[in-house]
Amino acid sequence: MTSKILIVGAGPGAPDFITPAARKAVQNAHLLIGSKRVLDLFSREIRGEMLPLTANNINETLKRAMKVAKTGKSVVILSTGDPCIFGLLKPVLKIKEDVDVEVIPGISSIQACMARLCLCWDNIDLLISFHEGTSPEKEKRLIEAVKEGKNVMLLPDSKSFSPNKILEFLLKQGIDGSLPVAICERLTYPEEKIVKGTLKSLSRPGFNPLCVMMIGKATLK
Repeated sequence: MTSKILIVGAGPGAPDFITPAARKAVQNAHLLIGSKRVLDLFSREIRGEMLPLTANNINETLKRAMKVAKTGKSVVILSTGDPCIFGLLKPVLKIKEDVDVEVIPGISSIQACMARLCLCWDNIDLLISFHEGTSPEKEKRLIEAVKEGKNVMLLPDSKSFSPNKILEFLLKQGIDGSLPVAICERLTYPEEKIVKGTLKSLSRPGFNPLCVMMIGKATLK
């Protein structure tokens, strides 16, 4: 018997952006794991047991997923956006124990951001996430890329490195305040908002925690 865990991309947030493959996987799951926000998205498809995933119980919950999968039951882990883009694939692979992993990709907030800004992927020089917190290494990569005139797309963190803190940080590093910036909030939701401006003009608090930032001249297109 082959034990397997299925990691399913749940999309950026709106039900219309959930793939048919994701819905089918959820319907067939004996155990479904995901954040409350993601589980709510699939409320009509869920037939098996639900196990909420939080930042505090992630290791414990993923280890339980491994044990259940080894019994032959269908285990689905829902990952916001796409599991391979700063998603749950990485933590699952870290603790994988004699269990096969299959991924059903989803639409990420980064993809939605690119679409809203009408940008091609080959225009992006650096893609970076601060969801796991910031570090001197990450900050250095960001500074170097911006100073070299590269186009940077990033995922802020509302606590450790919010959009406002990022913009203020770059200004303190001597980056030109007229550098173009776009902040895409709550992508695909009814209250979606896209704000364009400059490093200086957008340096203010109040942006939604669910957002993607684009820094660089490509934003002007």
